[in-house]
Amino acid sequence: MLQSIKSWKSISLRASALACAGLIAFCAVPHKAEAQSKVTLRIGHDTIEDYQDAVVRFYKEEVERESGGRIQVQIFPANQLGSNSSMNQQVRDGALQGIIQPSAFLTPIAKILGVLDLPFLFPNESVQTAVLNSPAADVLNEALRKEGYEPVAWMTGGFKHFNTTFPVTKADDFKGRIYRTMTSPILVKQYQSWGSTVTAMSFSEVYMGLQQKTIEGHENPADATYGRKLHEVAKYFTISDHGALATVLTLSSRWLDGLDPELQEILKKAGRASAEKSKDLAKPFQDHAIEAMAKEGAMITKLPEEERTILRERAQPAWDLIETDPAMGPALKGLQAEIAKHN
Repeated sequence: MLQSIKSWKSISLRASALACAGLIAFCAVPHKAEAQSKVTLRIGHDTIEDYQDAVVRFYKEEVERESGGRIQVQIFPANQLGSNSSMNQQVRDGALQGIIQPSAFLTPIAKILGVLDLPFLFPNESVQTAVLNSPAADVLNEALRKEGYEPVAWMTGGFKHFNTTFPVTKADDFKGRIYRTMTSPILVKQYQSWGSTVTAMSFSEVYMGLQQKTIEGHENPADATYGRKLHEVAKYFTISDHGALATVLTLSSRWLDGLDPELQEILKKAGRASAEKSKDLAKPFQDHAIEAMAKEGAMITKLPEEERTILRERAQPAWDLIETDPAMGPALKGLQAEIAKHN
């Protein structure tokens, strides 16, 4: 397992060495009439040397192999191309060709994706990935397409846990605390229902926020927490499995539509392969991160089941927001029906 993760790190370091050079190049939207002997696909994201990074590097390998080198993929991790909000605008404009990220970053653009931010929605990562790649997710895909994104791969982003500057052992420990969250109204409502205050900020700013005590905690999968070394400034890591990140790899529709149909299909096929591969990539990264944080002094605990139940009950206002929404309510019912098929 460690050897596999080290191999991804080696690739990541080599890619980072090329980042500055890659930033200089600007890839204009190609025209179908032009001969497309070589196309450059730049993909940005906000983490480093973690599962999300591994998935997009697998995608790079698939695209370059299937295209015979006609499509060259450049990856820019750790917010090198700006915040998620900035990268999302670049994708809509066609200046950036792709981005992989938790769907919560897209809820300000496609509100219906907020349904995926509900706590305690998916029972496990396998069911989540299957549901996200089923017809039940078609309504989410269409919402993204209307905003200029072509989703090519949906997958689990890992279950979220709490990383805090104070111990979390019960539901009441959230009262009066300040948490960082992504720009999702559902996540904001979740924390408010638990008695917490929330601050939205880029993931790249969380380390300083914890260090300077402007926030007291955040929720993320173990590998994302470890990759940013957040356990160094927030030593409590509480395994809660309270919510599953939904990760999506999207391409710029403006850019994609300008490609030859053959290349478009290669990019979509590689996305399907990446979603399937993600099932094998997720667990090793999560397990390794928890082991590594424990060895480095983090206090790893598990939230008791009875306290998880209390959090689920108190989060009902977040569920109410979804269930009463004319668009998200039906989307939730469709997802729940598909989830039931896999239980």
